[in-house]
Amino acid sequence: MIHQEDTWRKVDGSIVPFGCPDCIDDITGRIEDTSTLRDQIPKGTADRANLNGVLAFLRKKNRQAQKLSHNFEESI
Repeated sequence: MIHQEDTWRKVDGSIVPFGCPDCIDDITGRIEDTSTLRDQIPKGTADRANLNGVLAFLRKKNRQAQKLSHNFEESI
């Protein structure tokens, strides 16, 4: 049985195993997009602080996914 925390919903709506290459690519793309958006917002604003929180969350998820990625590499 796959638990929700074992999966990742990509931007296109598809669900993939957490830590697989598609998952990591999706998280990386989200980080790049959010960073670009954040950099367009003036410093010291609530919107920028909010996006910094989102970036911290995405970076944490990226680190977790990277740790699991070796499981997918071994099964190839």
